[in-house]
Amino acid sequence: MRLGVTLVFWLWSIVIWAQDPLYSILDKSSGLPSNTVYDIMQDEKGYMWIAHDEGVSKYDGFQFTSYTNSAQTSRPGSSLQKDKYGRVWYSNFDGYLYYIENENMFPLQMGKPLGFTSFGIGDNYVYSVEQDGVVFYDILTLKRAGVYPRNTTSFVASAMINDCFVFLDSVMHIFKDKQLIRVIQSNEIPGYRFGFTFFTSKENNLIFAPREKNESYCLSFDLTSGFKKIPFTKTGFFQNFSQTGELIWACTPKGVTGFTKDGKLFWGQNKPVFSKFNISSVFRDRSRNYWFTTLTDGIIIVPDLGAKIINPSLFRPFCLGETKDKILIGNRGGDIYSLDSKNHLNPITSSDNHDIIRVFYDSISNKIYYANRFFQISNLEGELLYQSKTALKDICSINKNYLAYAATGKIGLLRVGNSTNPDYWDSLYQSAINFETKECSFLESAVRGKSVAVNIHTKAIYYATNIGLYKVQNFQKKLITMNGKPVFAQKVRMAGNRLFCLTGQNILYEILPNDSLIKYSGNYLYKNIKFANGYLFLIGNNYIHGLHQSDGFKKNEYFENPAGNHEINDVLYKNNYLYLASNVGLIVSPLLPQKTENKKPPFYIHSVTIGGQEAPIKSIQAYPTNKNEVLINYAILNYHPNANTPLYYSINNGNWTACSPQSRSLKLPYLSPGEYTIQFKFENQSPELETVVFEISKPYYVKWWFILTIALILIAFVMGYNQLRLNRLNETSRLLLEKMELEKSLGQSVLTAIKSQMNPHFFYNALNTIQSYILSNDGSKASTYLNKFSKLTRLILEMSEKEAVSLSDELRSLRLYLELEQGRFDEDDFDFTFEVDSEVEDELIQIPSMLVQPYVENAIKHGLLHKKGKKLLKIVFKRVEDDLHIEVTDNGIGREHASKINEARKEYYRPFSTNANQKRLEILNKGKDRFIGVEFEDHRDPNGNALGTSVFITIPININWTKN
Repeated sequence: MRLGVTLVFWLWSIVIWAQDPLYSILDKSSGLPSNTVYDIMQDEKGYMWIAHDEGVSKYDGFQFTSYTNSAQTSRPGSSLQKDKYGRVWYSNFDGYLYYIENENMFPLQMGKPLGFTSFGIGDNYVYSVEQDGVVFYDILTLKRAGVYPRNTTSFVASAMINDCFVFLDSVMHIFKDKQLIRVIQSNEIPGYRFGFTFFTSKENNLIFAPREKNESYCLSFDLTSGFKKIPFTKTGFFQNFSQTGELIWACTPKGVTGFTKDGKLFWGQNKPVFSKFNISSVFRDRSRNYWFTTLTDGIIIVPDLGAKIINPSLFRPFCLGETKDKILIGNRGGDIYSLDSKNHLNPITSSDNHDIIRVFYDSISNKIYYANRFFQISNLEGELLYQSKTALKDICSINKNYLAYAATGKIGLLRVGNSTNPDYWDSLYQSAINFETKECSFLESAVRGKSVAVNIHTKAIYYATNIGLYKVQNFQKKLITMNGKPVFAQKVRMAGNRLFCLTGQNILYEILPNDSLIKYSGNYLYKNIKFANGYLFLIGNNYIHGLHQSDGFKKNEYFENPAGNHEINDVLYKNNYLYLASNVGLIVSPLLPQKTENKKPPFYIHSVTIGGQEAPIKSIQAYPTNKNEVLINYAILNYHPNANTPLYYSINNGNWTACSPQSRSLKLPYLSPGEYTIQFKFENQSPELETVVFEISKPYYVKWWFILTIALILIAFVMGYNQLRLNRLNETSRLLLEKMELEKSLGQSVLTAIKSQMNPHFFYNALNTIQSYILSNDGSKASTYLNKFSKLTRLILEMSEKEAVSLSDELRSLRLYLELEQGRFDEDDFDFTFEVDSEVEDELIQIPSMLVQPYVENAIKHGLLHKKGKKLLKIVFKRVEDDLHIEVTDNGIGREHASKINEARKEYYRPFSTNANQKRLEILNKGKDRFIGVEFEDHRDPNGNALGTSVFITIPININWTKN
């Protein structure tokens, strides 16, 4: 089986280069709205505009933005152009013009078009071919400004050249603004009888292309020199011609051919390039990428017309070496190939399926040294001469007798020559020779060798290992240190007579003869270094820099990388060809790559949204605290295939943070209050890009005016609180004094009430009554009366000591009082009654003491005393919810008549009890939610005569009358 594979490998001896260049496809799978593309244009900012079957889209290298309008008669169109006001124009295939302004599409208000024609955009006018002629529209107002009538129904083509509009029907008309400045007859156009049409690729000349087959030339026309024949060989139908600088492209349904303006074939020598594609136009952007639009497969992007990729499906190149006239290629499958000067690829040897990590040709021994899993040696014919299980990592030539090697487990010398003449390196080799393998010597074992370099001039060997960088010189070994610490190098390479090393942190240093190290300036990180043909190549993941020996390795030259974002594994520069071993194949550029500055792609910020509100980009503007979510939408206009331009941002000059490569927006949520400056930059580039500045306002509660206001309020509150406390203390003192006064007044009112109860008239009348009973020898009545008098006196004295008494005690005192008063009247002349409702619990209900007696006394003294006839007094006690209602009713002379009698006596007669009781009610009601109420009602007959008086007393129940 192994033999069969080897035979197949050897039978495959020549591989022809691929005809098509290295390219990538931009189609619907990439977000392009349609794979049918008609035209393409780049604006002054760098955005790509694409006219396709679904209308017009803008592309920024990451995403597409499409534009439509409801007034469009159809979407497909072409002839993309841009005016001086930044508006992008195109014509649909119905002939109607549309423009895009402020991210919106608008139709031009025009007449009926003459089908699809190329319109023109000048400095002052828009030129449109319509049925009534060539119509001029003012570029500013877009209003119709004039028309040039057509004299024929024929039409060939129209286009812009410089600021002139060219219209071709039976003759060629050239307009400047609205003026016809030149007319060229058809017989003045060479070969017009063959049916020429013309095209322009936004250049300063027109290309007339023949429609007939097998014509040997086309025409170029400019306003100064007129027509010029350009010879070329036509192989079929040309559907369009495009111009990119000095190149003219003939676009056909089966590929594209490029030639110079003098007719020299530049591209597609044997057959059209991209012969499987239906090419509609060609465009070159400002980064020198070529865009080939197709009618079926989207857009083909070619970063370098000269870059070819060699048979990528058959091998995956990983490392490169060279012989005198060939390129050696080791791949990831364990195979080694050679590429000769005739661009033929030939297999040399095949081993197991492990990466060839190093391939080296020694011109002295004429052998190939290579390593994957094993260290192997073969001749140029692929015959295996030696194999060791040593995992070789690097090897380099010392002289015709010795090689220096670094391997896993050992570093040392390898004997390759058979010369018997004495050699400087013999002693070093003999000091560490391996007697089992005579060809090898071990200068150091139990180390992991990584790389090796030899300085022939100083006779020093440098070994990069896992324990540091060894220097072997004068048969002695030493570790090179930097700042007292070992140097951990991944690669060491000689460039002329200078030594460079690449550390484990991917930083480049130069090692001076005194073993000191100088860091190579710059912010780039490299993974490999290679010296070839005067260049020290510094290889990053997807970029290449070159330091040239002629200027002392000072100037860093940037080499265009046709592999785009594809990883570069190794590079070789030979005979003005640049060879790249990449993960997409072996890329060969037949021309020396143009050395340019490492230009950054254009970077633009589309919009800034803060708290859902559109914000200006440059000017500082403050936003409320709750609007602290920031969204920055940006674009990186990098159209290199598979390009990845790492972008970083910094907040307020802080650390740089990588933006997500899968997005074109930066979201900053929940920002704290303060001023913000957001800066952007690309990786390995110090100049910052656009900057966004804004401010998130502090909450009102941390602003100085709010703090001052709160402080003033707090001071006012404290002062107010202190004043309130002082007022309360004063009020408390006042209330205490008032209470003392009230208690004093209450005591006086109680004494007054007692006086009223015990007033002299009562005592005199009671004693006179008792005396009359004694004189009339009515001892029994006298004794009874005296007994009641003594009880009443004692009861009043007891009740006067209490603030509240039971209703039963109050009833007892009133009954005794009325029985004593009854004795003053003639027999059966005065009568009284008590009515107590059954709901009145007289033993439980507490009322202020001696509260009712003054009103009873008043009824007798003023109402009944002067009445003739039967005198009646009725006292009623009822409970209405939580109130005790007391009604004292007499049938006396009434308050009005009693007042007149008192006036007749020239005496304001108002007993002490009335004043005292009124004062007492005020004291009792003080501070209560429910009050004791007293109301009077006079009774009259229909003629207005007095029938008596009622006093209504309302006393709240369940109130503690002992606390005031």
